[in-house]
Amino acid sequence: MRTHWKIKVATRLGCWFIALFSVIPVSAQFSSEYGGEVKVLSGQQEWAPVPAQAPAAEGYVDVGGVNLWYWDTGGAGEPVVLLHPYTGSAAIWGYQQPALVEAGYRVIAYSRRGHYKSDAGPQDDPSPYVDDLQAVVDHLGLERFHLVGSAAGGFIVLLLILKDSSV
Repeated sequence: MRTHWKIKVATRLGCWFIALFSVIPVSAQFSSEYGGEVKVLSGQQEWAPVPAQAPAAEGYVDVGGVNLWYWDTGGAGEPVVLLHPYTGSAAIWGYQQPALVEAGYRVIAYSRRGHYKSDAGPQDDPSPYVDDLQAVVDHLGLERFHLVGSAAGGFIVLLLILKDSSV
């Protein structure tokens, strides 16, 4: 049994978003192609040491009484804002930060509500992701910037585009 894929591509601001949708369930694909046997590979157990970090200023942005922690390498390069996955925080970018700074970028990351060093915020307003991103960007005086999102951080990029089609 072959898997048939539907591909949807959307562009905005020169960014490409590609979504692949399988027409048949993955379990059916494994059953037919691999005789029902699914092999699980062991996870990565060794990592290269985290490289030395470029100097970065740390601070907090007050968003309606909720403090969001951020770090910013500063500099005159084009800003890149890093958006962490749900299981992470602004502290996860140890491998990427020095490489981006070396490439000439100003690198910024912040921890979303309830993540490392950031307040959780009220229970009745748990996910104003785009508003929080806008508050950080405004606080730092960014007019143009690149966004890099990993996992749930990538959804914030999409939510921003959906909220403001001029982005």
